[in-house]
Amino acid sequence: MQDLERLMAIEEIKQLKATYFHCVDTKNWKGFLEVFAPDAEFDHRTAFDAVDPVTGESRVYGRPELLKYIDTSGWRVKGRDALFSMSGDFAAVSTVHHGYNPRITLHSPDEASGIWAMTDILRFAEDAPIREIRGL
Repeated sequence: MQDLERLMAIEEIKQLKATYFHCVDTKNWKGFLEVFAPDAEFDHRTAFDAVDPVTGESRVYGRPELLKYIDTSGWRVKGRDALFSMSGDFAAVSTVHHGYNPRITLHSPDEASGIWAMTDILRFAEDAPIREIRGL
């Protein structure tokens, strides 16, 4: 790939990730699904394992003793259409995602990988077992 092509591909990936964050936070599920390939895999089974990287303390605030009653086994789905089934689980969750400092490696014209530094805050309903998750 030429340098300009590489830069354009990296920028397209950045825009795609920004669209992902925006769609999740605005609950635009149609737009959310459009950022994924038909054979996408999405795994959030460990969503409640968030810990502070320095102290190791849980970043789940509220009543974490009730987490054992939340079944996350279905939070791994394969295929873009299956992702829509998860949207109901997060429809009432207020989310804010901030992504920054992407490290994107282009392996070929059709394949790339990356690491995105990010923070997110998920706030749950008053009566939920947990009130908030902060991810770094």
